Amino acid sequence: MRIFPSSLRGRFLLLGSLTAVIVVALLGFEMLRDLEHTRMQFLPHALTLLGVMIVVGGGLWALDRTFLRSIDRLRRGASEAEAVRGARISEEGPDEFAALAGTLNRTLEARDRAEEELFRSAERHELVLRATRDMIWDWDLESGKVHRNEALRAFLGTEQRDAGTLAPWFERIPEPDRTRVRRSLESTLEGGGRVWTEEYPFHRADGVRVRILDRGYVVRREDGAAVRAVGVMSDVTEARRQSDEVRRARDRYESILRHAPFGVFLAASDGVILEWNPALESILGEAWEGAVPRRKAPEFFVNPGEFESLALDARQKGTVIGREALWIRADGEEIFVRLTASAFLERGRIALEVLAEDVTERRRLGEQVRQAQKMEAVGRLAGGVAHDFNNLLTVISGEARFLLSEGAAQGTVGGFGEDVRESLEAIQEAGDRGGGLTRQLLSFSRRQVVTPVPLDMNEVVEQVQRMLIRLLGEKVELRTALARDLPAVVADMGEMEQVLINLAVNSRDAMPDGGVLEIGTSTRRFTEAGRTRYPGLEPGDYVVLTVRDEGVGMDPRTQARIFEPFYTTKPVGKGTGLGLSTVYGIVTRGGGQVDVESEPGEGTTFRVLIPASSGEAVPARVETRAPTAGAVGEGLVMVVEDEERVRRMAERVLDRAGFDVISFPDPASALEGLDAPGFAADILVTDVRMPGMDGEELAERVRMRFPEMPVLFVSGYPEEVALQDRAKDRRSDFLAKPFTPQQLLQRVQLLLIRSTPRS
Repeated sequence: MRIFPSSLRGRFLLLGSLTAVIVVALLGFEMLRDLEHTRMQFLPHALTLLGVMIVVGGGLWALDRTFLRSIDRLRRGASEAEAVRGARISEEGPDEFAALAGTLNRTLEARDRAEEELFRSAERHELVLRATRDMIWDWDLESGKVHRNEALRAFLGTEQRDAGTLAPWFERIPEPDRTRVRRSLESTLEGGGRVWTEEYPFHRADGVRVRILDRGYVVRREDGAAVRAVGVMSDVTEARRQSDEVRRARDRYESILRHAPFGVFLAASDGVILEWNPALESILGEAWEGAVPRRKAPEFFVNPGEFESLALDARQKGTVIGREALWIRADGEEIFVRLTASAFLERGRIALEVLAEDVTERRRLGEQVRQAQKMEAVGRLAGGVAHDFNNLLTVISGEARFLLSEGAAQGTVGGFGEDVRESLEAIQEAGDRGGGLTRQLLSFSRRQVVTPVPLDMNEVVEQVQRMLIRLLGEKVELRTALARDLPAVVADMGEMEQVLINLAVNSRDAMPDGGVLEIGTSTRRFTEAGRTRYPGLEPGDYVVLTVRDEGVGMDPRTQARIFEPFYTTKPVGKGTGLGLSTVYGIVTRGGGQVDVESEPGEGTTFRVLIPASSGEAVPARVETRAPTAGAVGEGLVMVVEDEERVRRMAERVLDRAGFDVISFPDPASALEGLDAPGFAADILVTDVRMPGMDGEELAERVRMRFPEMPVLFVSGYPEEVALQDRAKDRRSDFLAKPFTPQQLLQRVQLLLIRSTPRS
């Protein structure tokens, strides 16, 4: 009987007990056989020995039976436990066998737990293989069989007979990729590698071409021989498509950055530049040439705190659009930029994308437009008030001259003495200055009627010098240094006086504690090669008017703006910002240039360069003496003027010159006067702008009755420049307000002479 096939211990116990009985029996029979040859005296001893042997053998047999039953129970329990999971061996019987059964039961329990864990692990593995979308393969290199999970089998669409080979896989890879993949796999297996990765095109079971990423791991024995390979196939078609789209988008983005006309940069939260484009380098005037710039974004700003404010607002709002800031270029030039900033996450940290557009030129053009609008507004304002203001100036200046002329004729001034004469001269001078102010406004607004003639700038300086002494005051010493044989310049006398006065007044204001103001003239020739300082000048000879002071001077920033309209460094109410801009406009309009040199605390020097002329200069001022009471004029003058005081002054001037005068307050009454019996005027003096009908229409109506009637047009409006040109025929002339009595009388007399037919 066999109980423990793996052990000889049970077999020894069973055979041992039986052998003992047999041996005892054999010994007894052997002894009995020997006793037949001996004497009968040994018979009692033999019987005794036989009894002992029987007793011993029986005991051994009984003991063997007890062990046999216990061992049989162990055998049956072990067989049952092996067949049924969870079954256990009975622990009844002798202590030794009970202990042995308990040990076996604990071993069985450990085995059951291990088998349960192994089962669950295998179950989880199978579930994973079924549930995953990845296609898993397991290749036994020794047998050549390939195990594939359901996802891979469905992907391949293989038949059952081909499921265990590599053929269905290789057949779906098109050439030349198939050869490449095969060689790569063989190289890994034969070269001792453990990891294999390839990406290749692949035809699915439905014929659709896809992109596969295949990754495998090679299992090797201790001697290095490859025995197994496991791996995962992934369909990366969509991922590669998205990757390609991202790459193309990135390429487009980089192309836009490279060719964008505005600067773009990415900056970390602390301002470190991460990316930038060439336009940013151009704006900043730097060439980084692909290297990471050493400057940080806050360093672009004149006020670095503006970057912190921009970054903070972008983080809070997401995007900041159209914020303007002042940047500083590498060469120190300050520029205006328009910024748009957006905050985003870069590797888990907030970063800033900034678009920067250089709007310096746009702002300059915008400022020019605004200045042009201001000039247009000033021009409309000046044109609107010029007529009335010039009428007042005509009366003020004219009446003062009348009184002065009467006093000169009588040797006194109405019995008031020298004090009255000085007062009248002051009134006359104030009227002239008022006319100059009107001309300045009109010149600034480009509405001033100018008459360029050859002028001697030395005479202009001498003519204005007396007025300047009073304008400058006692604290300022005026010195002149005038060059001899100065060539003439073609310019308007009033404008040249205005240029000189404006520069002198500007220098006076720069010397609040007094000082020396020097006015000089000189000549200078510019060649093509010598125009680097004045690129706008044509080669040739120039007259240079120099105005130098010992004032507070100017820094470069102020110098760059002094010729801007309405720009002033003076307190509110102390300056208009028109003085130097008017100078610049007058000079450049005549083909000249204005140069300035100044240092803070070192004074200022202005140089006005005016093209020289070959013509002969006319006298700066030709003042005709006032007509006296005894002067003789011939003919009837018809005066039409809606301003009563101007009309009365004209009547008095012409009447005292000996003319007969008839005046009308408006064109309608003048036309009615034409119907008076015997009416025959020799000349018409008419204002241009009047209510109801203007002077041009009135002249046409009058000439319908009197075709040869001379007409002197008078106007205080600057828009009558075109009329001035049209009035230069034999029968017409133009006189701008404000005018003096002498100017009125001159024009009337000259027009009468010019329009009289020669015999």
